[in-house]
Amino acid sequence: MKLAYTIREATQASGLGRTTLWKLRKDGTLKEKCIGRRRLIDAKSLHDLVASAS
Repeated sequence: MKLAYTIREATQASGLGRTTLWKLRKDGTLKEKCIGRRRLIDAKSLHDLVASAS
């Protein structure tokens, strides 16, 4: 299992759109880490979001 996803990987893994993921990241629903210039979405945060939607 991956520990973190880029926005592109998160869209593929979740089926959510890029704009939706950016909004969720910005409002704090998705946790992210900045490592250098890269923004990575926490995998657990993404999995929890998708699991809570069903």
